[in-house]
Amino acid sequence: LGIIFSLIFSAILTYIEFDATRTTAMIVLHNQTQNVRFANASLDMARKNSIPTLFEYQFVDGSTRFFDISGRQPGDLRDREKFNVSIVGIDGGTTNGLFSQRDVIRDEALVGFAATIFIIIIWFLGVTAFAGPVMTLVVTPIERM
Repeated sequence: LGIIFSLIFSAILTYIEFDATRTTAMIVLHNQTQNVRFANASLDMARKNSIPTLFEYQFVDGSTRFFDISGRQPGDLRDREKFNVSIVGIDGGTTNGLFSQRDVIRDEALVGFAATIFIIIIWFLGVTAFAGPVMTLVVTPIERM
């Protein structure tokens, strides 16, 4: 029973659903930033409302705009903590967006750690509960022989 509970609890703790917000926002921004009058306003609103982890955006013309991310420097991010979304339009123009994934990766690590500790506790309790009856039913009769 404990093993089944452990497996179910582990599956619940480790479930991850793909988040398409960054990709979808980049598709919309690719079209909106083509118009120079709306480019900066579109980027500011997107960062404020849906993609606050965007820290670098490269326009179709090759110019780049940088943003602050929660008091951290983008240079401090590891390669694994960066998420790059490139959008190529029908006209061949390309926009790139770099996102910080530091918080997501940290949360995944904490969930993995919690699941590992939980499984260790369940196994310890299982072994402890199993050792008593084994001593009574197996070891003691063998010692009497």
